[in-house]
Amino acid sequence: MLREWLGEAGAGVDKSAPQVVIRNRDEYEKACSEFGLEKPPIEIDFLKEFAVVSTSRGSRISFRSRDEGEGRLKVMSISTRDIRPGLRIGIGVFSRQGVVFVNDTKL
Repeated sequence: MLREWLGEAGAGVDKSAPQVVIRNRDEYEKACSEFGLEKPPIEIDFLKEFAVVSTSRGSRISFRSRDEGEGRLKVMSISTRDIRPGLRIGIGVFSRQGVVFVNDTKL
């Protein structure tokens, strides 16, 4: 992983979502809007990078990745088990170099 952003969903957003692979600016802006963020919180160069977005009701999210060979990257998110009001969002940014599939999603 190159970098990550961890934050809170906007006011009134209380619906968690499955982990999502973000491949381009339009997908990124749509995901940020759905989570009540006024603007994308972290810059991503989608020519060289992609992102994985994950949500949690726990207080913290972290990402783990594993190269499975042949251009396949497995990205997992792990969150703490403490349940709190609101929704936490994690955005992990990864290099596209050598990656063709992320969790079976084609880049």
